[in-house]
Amino acid sequence: MLFGKRPEETLGLPARNRSRGARLGAALLGATLLVGGGGTALAQEATPSASPVPSPDPVAACLAPGAGGAATPAAIVETAPVEDQAIIDEATVGATAFFDCLNSNVDPADLGGPYALTSLIGVSDLGDGTYGVEHQFTHGSRLVQAVAVLSEGEGGLVVSGLSMVPVDIQGDSTTLAVTLVGDEAGVSPPETETRASVILQSTNDSEEALSVAVLMVPEGFDPATFSLAEYDGTLPTGATPVGTYDVEPGETVGAVFQNVSAGTYLVAVSDGGSYPVILAEPAPVDVPDIFASPEASPEG
Repeated sequence: MLFGKRPEETLGLPARNRSRGARLGAALLGATLLVGGGGTALAQEATPSASPVPSPDPVAACLAPGAGGAATPAAIVETAPVEDQAIIDEATVGATAFFDCLNSNVDPADLGGPYALTSLIGVSDLGDGTYGVEHQFTHGSRLVQAVAVLSEGEGGLVVSGLSMVPVDIQGDSTTLAVTLVGDEAGVSPPETETRASVILQSTNDSEEALSVAVLMVPEGFDPATFSLAEYDGTLPTGATPVGTYDVEPGETVGAVFQNVSAGTYLVAVSDGGSYPVILAEPAPVDVPDIFASPEASPEG
């Protein structure tokens, strides 16, 4: 098994294999958004952003020629860890170059923010002349884990495919249930304490792929004043994009956001729904003072 993990998800990065309507939100918003609250009066105003013209999928643009922009199938299960340091170094160079390419192809209107390779978990020989590099990266505030498939290309190993795998969460976290469609659409609970990792466990019970944008908005922001379905590159005054993600029909995706500040947020869906959520400061932990002076202790 590749690096001891299950290749359970083989989704491509956002804005791939979806309808033009669903792609619009992903192309403009990128991979990850988290939004805080804002005043109702301010919601009528808007701060122009960069050109609203959708950019090409940066992932497809950066995959090696012939990959076709498709995610690599999950058949990469029986593999062998690479111990040759020269191959590990070459694979690392190829993966780093891939992320440099991603950032050079991110349109200014992509509200997901820049990509950043945060950690390399391991390199594996896939047995067919290609190598898998399991890694974690961020797109805006969203943390993503994936296996990049590298094959021989001009100048060395290049990324030719990408398979998503479940994120290995480290440290304190909290999970919110996000129902994307239907009568019960919304975020539950609507208010909770923020943690080092905030997980949006999002379920799509519709028959079409949906893009989700998370924004931080001013306190008192009216959710009805922002629609991802009608997003044209203009955000309400005071709104800050944190990241986006996609959910395929009939699937549940746990989108992980890290270092999310306390505040008011908006979870906006490409079908037009917008749902508020408040992340409060964590309550202080009352830790008993075990080093109290003897005078503070009850007499026996």
